[in-house]
Amino acid sequence: MIAIGLCRIGAAWCFATGTMTPPTAFAQASVGCAGDCDGDGRVVVGELIRGVNIALGQAEVTTCERMDRNGDGQVSIGELVSAVGSALDGCACPFDFLDDRAGEVEACVFAGTWSDGCSAADLPATFSVQPGIVGVAVVTGPESPLLNFIAQPLDERAASLVGYAYGEEVVQVRGEIRLSDDGRGLTIVPEVAIEVVIEGCPFTGYDGSFERIVSTVAPSP
Repeated sequence: MIAIGLCRIGAAWCFATGTMTPPTAFAQASVGCAGDCDGDGRVVVGELIRGVNIALGQAEVTTCERMDRNGDGQVSIGELVSAVGSALDGCACPFDFLDDRAGEVEACVFAGTWSDGCSAADLPATFSVQPGIVGVAVVTGPESPLLNFIAQPLDERAASLVGYAYGEEVVQVRGEIRLSDDGRGLTIVPEVAIEVVIEGCPFTGYDGSFERIVSTVAPSP
């Protein structure tokens, strides 16, 4: 799967293309919504019961790998509590801006507004993390280029905006990208307006809400 990546040459930031490699066959920590066994973006009572059965040794962890948050092949009390939280409060993005798993195998998708006073449809966006870099890609349309933002992480929930790329244009811009404390909101706030117009409306910022988790790895043929 070809993807846009981020790179740094000395003090300069750049975009690069690369190929995502599939995950290894070794055990990995689950990165989806805690307790969402079937990946439909919600946790129901039947999935909680499945988690309890795994914790009691009455079912295999393979029946709900998203219960096993740390990938140790078991389900602990803490992991059951996380699953109950997902059932009560809804699923949220499990990544933050210091988690380099974001975008590697799975990614959080948000949908949000992007232009003050414009009633255009919400745009999907997702973020990926590399050491010292946060990248946010906003889908601007089926036949349009991605709007890619580069930022430097300040902590788990905030990143300092460095610039953006749209088509062949790369522009430096300051501002902030924030992930809400509950993992359900993503905002992009440039200090000045950027020269990007989507569906006839200028891009003034992004205010998105978590929708789902998707795989970033192409399925095997």
